[in-house]
Amino acid sequence: MPINFGLARNVGETIFVLVLYIILGFFMRKRGVIDDRVNTGLTKLFMLTSLPATILNAMFNQPYDSDRLRDILIVFFGIIVIYLIFAFVGLGLGKLFKLPRNRYGTYAMTLSFGNVGIMGFPVVGALWGGPGAFYASIVSVAYFVMLPTIGTWLTVKSAADENGEPVKYRLKMNLGLAASIVGLLFYFTQNFLPVWLIQFIRPAVVDGVGGGPLGRFIGGVAATMTPISMFLIGGLLAKGKVSEMFKERESLVLSAVKLLIAPIALFFVARLIITDPTALGVLIILSAMPAASLAAVFAEKFGADSAFSSRAVFLSTAASLVTVPLVALLL
Repeated sequence: MPINFGLARNVGETIFVLVLYIILGFFMRKRGVIDDRVNTGLTKLFMLTSLPATILNAMFNQPYDSDRLRDILIVFFGIIVIYLIFAFVGLGLGKLFKLPRNRYGTYAMTLSFGNVGIMGFPVVGALWGGPGAFYASIVSVAYFVMLPTIGTWLTVKSAADENGEPVKYRLKMNLGLAASIVGLLFYFTQNFLPVWLIQFIRPAVVDGVGGGPLGRFIGGVAATMTPISMFLIGGLLAKGKVSEMFKERESLVLSAVKLLIAPIALFFVARLIITDPTALGVLIILSAMPAASLAAVFAEKFGADSAFSSRAVFLSTAASLVTVPLVALLL
């Protein structure tokens, strides 16, 4: 199979932009523009605005198609199973490495959730075009259902309260979970809603409908997710020594498992179950994305080892420049 140089360039440019954001955050921390107080404020801003807006933006832009319901359900539940597998693999590796409590759960969180939006969509679009983008949007719906539930549960395993005591996980309503519920309700009921309402709330124009004022507002707020999360990672990296990430075998193993070992193993298992090559390819390539910046943001919010998560995110993002094209060649 010939090497797809267009894909390699697309991946490289996307990673380069993310690295620039991280570097900017790194130097802003070094120069005192970002300190612990600003970091806390950015984390709260992210959780209260950028994250729920990103969830709604992804879900509101997906038109319902009853003819593809079977494929939608296969992809939706397929990616949920993949996230659960990754989560328990991460917990197992955490026990194997005897990680301290403030790293144990967030290690699994970092391994489970990948950068499906910023990196995943461009790669899927380059490989499969419109059909791939359709499946990727379904994956994003499942992603944002799992994030405020399983993602929070994993991170809380590393959390501590003000007295340093472990925090017990309780599933409770938050803006991320609320946005996921609202988005799912919109997706399954949109054919019964008046056109003017869809026009008002859909961020982008889909089938001639969308681009309304509320939708554009949601899309604009969602656009802040990338710079804020990357600034946070850069700031957290600046608190420690960047060279430490190359000495942490836990981070090196995480990158190897997340970027190559798990996706390749999943490919040989999933192809026995999923017959649609596009659906199979999208699931595998998105599972091979580097660690999501949200892992570090969640760790910072719940008092886990956010510096460790930031190093793992940065390392896996840099390594994905090589590994994502390799996985794409397998497909």
